[in-house]
Amino acid sequence: MLSTTLKFPYNKLMKFLLLFFLFACSIGRFFIGSLDTYVTSKTADRLQLYTKQETALGLDIEKLFNQVKPQIKIIEQNLKTLRAKSSLQLEKELVDSSISEFVIAYNLGVELVNKYNQQMTEKQYGLFMKDYKKKLEKKQKKHNLKRYKKIVPKKFEDIFGELRKDQTEFLKNNAQVFLNWSKRRFLQEDVHYKSLVVAQSKADLKERNELVDKAYKTLQNSVDEDFKNHLNAVIKVINQFLQTLNDSQRSELNEKVDLALGIMEAFINHRY
Repeated sequence: MLSTTLKFPYNKLMKFLLLFFLFACSIGRFFIGSLDTYVTSKTADRLQLYTKQETALGLDIEKLFNQVKPQIKIIEQNLKTLRAKSSLQLEKELVDSSISEFVIAYNLGVELVNKYNQQMTEKQYGLFMKDYKKKLEKKQKKHNLKRYKKIVPKKFEDIFGELRKDQTEFLKNNAQVFLNWSKRRFLQEDVHYKSLVVAQSKADLKERNELVDKAYKTLQNSVDEDFKNHLNAVIKVINQFLQTLNDSQRSELNEKVDLALGIMEAFINHRY
């Protein structure tokens, strides 16, 4: 969540809507117990933290995981409601509710990254920003329609199983929608990076940290705005695709949903 928080930036293609399906495929419920350790290690590497800072971060991440359980529980219930319905549609009321809870959890993670960013030494800050710049440059190169016409069908196939030719063509024809969404989030992240560059230039620590804090609050506002007001085109494409599923694909989807629900339940019940 943290390292994935600043990266979110990191798999923005389906972001929230497909997050738990992909999570179900890649990690599994038995990893839940050590998830805090994994996130701590990845985040400490990303933020260039020293051992003492990493130890403190581990405790903060444990608190964060327990803190976001109410949000995960609501998302879990919404997914159960969708699972029980005969019609395969991401209904606006349930989607809006889940997005609101997701944004709350996401922004709690951002607050924690903000906290440790302000504790960085000048050397740590420099290394962090150098790494951040490289990641943004690498990400920007991936923003081309040809690539998205390949990866969008692949992402859907990971969830629904083998696609028919007409489904693949439909997703290719709508790849621009997902690319536009990814570009939008990238631009917000680029603004965030440039704000941190300005903060880095300040010799006065208090002034630097005030600008760092402002940069993260702006990032939080952009997340709230984008997910609540600019995701409709993506949802529309997903709903149209859902209407094309055959029985085998529905069964594949239900298995993924059930596994995702099991993971969320394990996360909620595990005490970090």
